[in-house]
Amino acid sequence: MHTLLQDVRYALRMLVKNPGFSAIAILSLALGIGANTTIFTVVNAILLNPLPVKDISRVVEVDTIDSKTRVTAANATKLGMSYMNFQDYARQTQLFSAMTCLVGPLPVTWSGGAEPRQLQGQMVSASYFDLLGLRPAAGRFFLPDEDTKPGGNNVAVLSYSLWTNKFGSNPNVVGQTVTLNATPYTVIGVAPHGFKGTFTFLNAEEVWIPVSMYPQVLAGFFKDNFNTRRFLATTVYGRLKDGVSQASAEASLKTVAAGLESAFPTDNAGRSVALTPLAEAAVGVNQRGQLTLAGGKHGASLFFRARRLGYRVWRALRIVVVPSSVRRG
Repeated sequence: MHTLLQDVRYALRMLVKNPGFSAIAILSLALGIGANTTIFTVVNAILLNPLPVKDISRVVEVDTIDSKTRVTAANATKLGMSYMNFQDYARQTQLFSAMTCLVGPLPVTWSGGAEPRQLQGQMVSASYFDLLGLRPAAGRFFLPDEDTKPGGNNVAVLSYSLWTNKFGSNPNVVGQTVTLNATPYTVIGVAPHGFKGTFTFLNAEEVWIPVSMYPQVLAGFFKDNFNTRRFLATTVYGRLKDGVSQASAEASLKTVAAGLESAFPTDNAGRSVALTPLAEAAVGVNQRGQLTLAGGKHGASLFFRARRLGYRVWRALRIVVVPSSVRRG
């Protein structure tokens, strides 16, 4: 142990005497740790703690693909959907047992306490929680007509973490009023433990309100264009009916898309649709080529590659920095 301490002190002196090498060593170590941390976070979220959605293999994300408008964001080929088009798809297809949409995450200001706080919120259509097959931890979820009155559906659902951390797990929270963006909402329910939305890497403290409340939540350009077909503001999900495959549903929706392009050529020219399983879309619908984690074998392979990377960075530093007496021991 005495020899080890001597060698560590020697290594530290060498690092001080060689600032250039020190910077490279520290950067290499930081990159190794960062890579391991990032990959483990992805593996943990997708493979070890997947979304708590009922029969998740039957739920798909429905996105616009645009052959005429060039999108500059890297890999952005699936572009969300306009709220107007979502409503048309929901009316015209019979292949889903339900369709739903969400807008967000969005910053909302929670006031009424000692000082205002910023929360992460999402606007959703009333069928959101039912489509995902969730049961509330307290209270209830949205009723079918609680997304139909623009500016008039003042109800909210809290995430379990928000309820626990900000409301002290108060069993009487249902029925209380919370003020978001200066608008009062009645808390009607609490989402189940572990659910923070349909995006894997969101903050666990969430609040959901009906999409009909967009006049109170959005502002400026976003508010003015929310009901235009060009504005791809929503993320859309559908639950496939039993016996309906993803491929057949996508083919049918492309027919609907062609009809919408014909009916609204200015807004929908060159636009069609593509489906992605929710389990993949949850980590970023345009990231499939970068995160090949669809199966356990691939996830395990990526995880162990990260371990080897971390080991190699440490081994290189150990050989260069730590004297031979330690390596022999």
